[in-house]
Amino acid sequence: MSTLKINRNAPCPCGSGKKYKQCCMQKDQAPRRQRTVLAHQLADRQKMTKEVAEELATYEATFDEIEAATAAMDVQRAGFEKILNDPPMFAERTRHLFAEDRFASYRYPVGEVRRACEATAYPEPPAQGDAGYAQFLNLATAYLADKKDRLRIGRELLRMLPDYVAEDRLLDAWIIQFCAYHLVETPNETNPFLIQMLEHGLNAWRGTAPDAG
Repeated sequence: MSTLKINRNAPCPCGSGKKYKQCCMQKDQAPRRQRTVLAHQLADRQKMTKEVAEELATYEATFDEIEAATAAMDVQRAGFEKILNDPPMFAERTRHLFAEDRFASYRYPVGEVRRACEATAYPEPPAQGDAGYAQFLNLATAYLADKKDRLRIGRELLRMLPDYVAEDRLLDAWIIQFCAYHLVETPNETNPFLIQMLEHGLNAWRGTAPDAG
């Protein structure tokens, strides 16, 4: 996110040719909107479990570091837009990124995938490319991760940004930020991160990857 104030009617800095308000403004303002939501949540801690209150407090404590990381990522905005507009390239890079060990705890094992299939009336998952595959992904990820789960995961992904920036992996940081914002901003929709976590269990079910679930 740029640290400079951009006029909402000015051309978007990403080079899309659109006005800023019609392009990246919503994305750039997302951290501040999330912080506002977080402030309300923190103010209402008496209704939370201790664990949730501590997690929110940790996110708030690292917010400035996260925001600094998003500002540092701006130099690769164009590179990320290029990848995002090339679906096969984006899918491959996302698959490779989320195969890293640091995301292992988020992956759904076979047992959970089976339960998701049962809950969504699928005797077994459709094959990739089948007409019903996209609908299956939406239903299965909705069953496996409710709104609270997605908000928590989104915050945890954002907290990873400083590490990726420190490792000079800015394009990967952009992908993580993109997925985190989708989890927080559109919690009723599926997104690349949840799909990759689900497909880990799907691959194990099909016998194409080891799994202990």
